[in-house]
Amino acid sequence: LDLNLSYFNPIILTIIIKMSKNLQNMLKAISLSGKSLLMTGLLGLILLLIFTMFGFWLLTSSFYNESTHHNSCSTMLECFTIFLHYGILFHSGIFEYFHGVLDNESDINDTNTYTLRLFYDFAFFVIINILFLDIIFGMVVDTFSHLREETKEIQHHQKNYCFICGLSKESFNKLKNISLDHYSNHSRNQHDSHPNTQVSSFTYHIKAEHNMWDYLYFIIYLLKMKEYDMNSLERSIYQMIKHGDM
Repeated sequence: LDLNLSYFNPIILTIIIKMSKNLQNMLKAISLSGKSLLMTGLLGLILLLIFTMFGFWLLTSSFYNESTHHNSCSTMLECFTIFLHYGILFHSGIFEYFHGVLDNESDINDTNTYTLRLFYDFAFFVIINILFLDIIFGMVVDTFSHLREETKEIQHHQKNYCFICGLSKESFNKLKNISLDHYSNHSRNQHDSHPNTQVSSFTYHIKAEHNMWDYLYFIIYLLKMKEYDMNSLERSIYQMIKHGDM
């Protein structure tokens, strides 16, 4: 099997998705809206089929190509393929296919056909190209906006609430600042030590009293420790971890 693996090199660029939270939210928005998008797509196919049937019955002559002497709507299947392909891809809908591809202008002297084509093209443009496609885009954008707001809320909570006890930063703002010398004796992070500097009570709390990494290290310590080597307190906490009671 002779495969040129260089064709697959662009796939490596998808690692950018892993690096960007916004891109992850975009993909998540599509996946979360999957069922709704599927049902909306089914509705779109039904609408296209309705337009195809009316076009096949009433406007067959409009699909005739003078240059090739071929009617692109000679069968229902061929007609539906034209609507599915050109009707959605063209910005102006099936009207642009009539005028751009077939170069088939409506005869203004034929009042009945001209009026029918006018309402038909306008209805297709409004229902399919405007309403239907905007509904699909709106569903994805709305879900993405919701995920973005959810991400901002999580980030706000991480910055302004203690991960361990859940107390807010506002609660600690009422306390006076603690000197960094006292803070340094409790903090595990040596890079944050700057003498003669004041830190807020909330910073002291999350770095010294309720440092979440200290809790994580302690949990790992218990998981790697033999149970018979634990004291009563460690054994009690270990059992809580084991049973998910934390």
